[in-house]
Amino acid sequence: MGSKKKNVALIGLGTMGTPMAQRLLKKGFPLLAYDPVLEKVQRLVTEGAEPAASAREAAAGADIIISMVAQSADTEKLVLGQEGIIYELRTGKFFIDMSPSSLELPRRIYGEINTRKGEMLDAPVSGGHNKAKKGKLTIMVGGDRSTFEKCKKLFYAIGQTVHYTGAAGSGQAFKLLNNILYAVNMCAAAEVLTLGEKLGMKLSQMVEVFNSSSAASYCLDEKIPTFVLTDDFTPGLRTALLLKDIELALELGESAESMQVFGRLAHQFFRIACESGLEGEDNSAVIKIFRTLAKIKL
Repeated sequence: MGSKKKNVALIGLGTMGTPMAQRLLKKGFPLLAYDPVLEKVQRLVTEGAEPAASAREAAAGADIIISMVAQSADTEKLVLGQEGIIYELRTGKFFIDMSPSSLELPRRIYGEINTRKGEMLDAPVSGGHNKAKKGKLTIMVGGDRSTFEKCKKLFYAIGQTVHYTGAAGSGQAFKLLNNILYAVNMCAAAEVLTLGEKLGMKLSQMVEVFNSSSAASYCLDEKIPTFVLTDDFTPGLRTALLLKDIELALELGESAESMQVFGRLAHQFFRIACESGLEGEDNSAVIKIFRTLAKIKL
């Protein structure tokens, strides 16, 4: 990107978008901010961002446009809709889709932007809200290698670990497989911790012991202590959004004719969690389903 930092627009100031925007401001990137919720934009204005009245206005005023919206349908409307930012993407412009998405959509958007001589990367993130605040996200980047190299400084302003994964869409493929593996791990941890509680073992001690043993995992090291031990399920990644990623990953498995036994089991538990009113809580709240089935009083 050269020595001078380019203007960045960040569209979508939710649980992940806001701390990512704050990191960019902290690292000195000129930032245009847009979200349909005006209060979210105003908060960033007090920290040094410039407000945009619409997504298209944000895209028009920036060299690099980042999207961090909730799901594929939102990304498709944002980019390819009637008032889509596609009309602002041309030579010298970079679009970085960091939103969760299907595998097919970034490939389609890449083709559309490429015809307009713009450049595009799909760059989903992993690590949740807490790591976003600390700038310690993992970022998986698909697209042209030359475009990735131009945007690398920006990625390291947001994240700690950045992987170039290959052609357009590959970032999303890595993210979906990561999330379904995480979902399986979370269900396994919830099952075992629930069993331990039934046997009279302390939850906090199980976490401590397992984390120093062969069962150690991100779920036990980060998620259970942050959300379950504190009984505060203010979301890092909402259960409903993880469920959507699991479903997209299962679709990939079907198209590849690959067995997904554990993935389908995890899907059932997260679907039940959503149907039980936990869709807006952090996805670690799936442990409540295991506890309910084990007749543990919540």
